[in-house]
Amino acid sequence: MFPPEDPEDTAIARDIQHQDDADVRGIRYIIAHEVGHGLHIEHYAYAQGGRLTVMVTEYLDADDDDRWNNVPNSYDATDSGQIRVH
Repeated sequence: MFPPEDPEDTAIARDIQHQDDADVRGIRYIIAHEVGHGLHIEHYAYAQGGRLTVMVTEYLDADDDDRWNNVPNSYDATDSGQIRVH
């Protein structure tokens, strides 16, 4: 049936919603990353592997389509140990 009864139930609407969700995750990551700088937490290179924290660098530039499904969303113990407020 055209137009669909529910305009939200279309492939385009679902693709837009997925992109919006990815954008929100990316924005939250960037904000948390920059707050980490304010707390004197150092960068961690994504290419080094092993840790996936908001302080990882070059994560959003990685050539991995699944990265948007696993955007870092927390600090780890190493990050927490570096926190300095002064």
